[in-house]
Amino acid sequence: DAGGPGGRHAQVSGLQGAIRSHGDGIGIAFIDFVFELRMSNNFILPSKVGTYLRRLDLDYSSTERCLHREIIREGRWYVKAGVDFDSIDGGTYGHHVTIFLSEETMGKIAFSRQRDVCSDIRADLNACAEKVANEYFCSVTVELFDETDPDFLAAIAFSRRPPLNPDALSIWKPGNIRVFVSHRDRHKASASLLATALAQYGVSCFVAHDSIEAMTSWPDEILKALRTMEFLLAFVTDDFHESIWTNQEVGFAIGKEIPVVPLKLEIAAPSGVLQSLQAIKGRLSNASDSAPEVYAALSEKLGQRERLQGPLINAFLESSSFTDAMDRLAMLQKVVTKLDEAELERIKTGYKINDQLHGCAGIHHRGLESFLSRCSGKKVTARNRQLVVE
Repeated sequence: DAGGPGGRHAQVSGLQGAIRSHGDGIGIAFIDFVFELRMSNNFILPSKVGTYLRRLDLDYSSTERCLHREIIREGRWYVKAGVDFDSIDGGTYGHHVTIFLSEETMGKIAFSRQRDVCSDIRADLNACAEKVANEYFCSVTVELFDETDPDFLAAIAFSRRPPLNPDALSIWKPGNIRVFVSHRDRHKASASLLATALAQYGVSCFVAHDSIEAMTSWPDEILKALRTMEFLLAFVTDDFHESIWTNQEVGFAIGKEIPVVPLKLEIAAPSGVLQSLQAIKGRLSNASDSAPEVYAALSEKLGQRERLQGPLINAFLESSSFTDAMDRLAMLQKVVTKLDEAELERIKTGYKINDQLHGCAGIHHRGLESFLSRCSGKKVTARNRQLVVE
């Protein structure tokens, strides 16, 4: 079915529960392995979509499939990995591809043909992927550009250059919200302190120089960050607009329709294209204090629960001290109102292996169990350094 993810395949989390209920020890071990494999994101096909689309572009050009070619060339693609699972042949995983289109391009697709066109592209992607075992493209859909959709914000425009996988770049922390901090070099220290504060919310910030590894090309790394960012945070100081770099970075974001969040830190107000945007007001002497407001602005623009919660949960599970654990639990409690089965399972696993969580009395005094129970709809208690779900 090219119309959407799901279909007849059992979800991994559902399989876990079903096998556990039968008390099959071997089955439990197998499905736990499958679940961990899925959650580890060690898939091959998602990173190859850009290459496959370039191959299809060549084919569609030679076979005069003009509409298909325009969809590929004008669209932005986004992959949801591992949305389907079938236990046949040791486990086969399906990925869903969304292609976002402008109204002009979408208007050329007759509604009666939309399913067939998506099915064609899905079949052609699978033809490109036939040598990859245990993975396939289960569905392809086309949707309109939507700046309120976090999948659209993370989507990648078609390019004849090899696409960049953000999670494979050292400048970003995998799975986190990616924010490019545009700043003057003299204020790098303040920008870095803000980046550190935002990390507790599951936000990965690119601060030029700090985020660039030794022996790499500085302009190249900045360009990679600009091409893969989800937001641009303008660190607006009185000298911000005097730099060609900051002006170019803001222009790059506007040109790519990447959301821009201005943070006004001194007297001068944002100007130029930033003038029409609502700015957050902060103080340069304590820029990190603006982290909650910056995160709130990012949250409002993202809007989707899963994209917000995932990085917050990751940050909590990676707590490196009791203080981190308590602070990050407080952030979870402010944002999260619902946990699905997969999220609860991740928290259980992370709690068990991180002694800064299961060894921290503070998070229990601050209501960890009641929070997890309320959000999951199940009774959760802590016993013997583990979280038990009843």
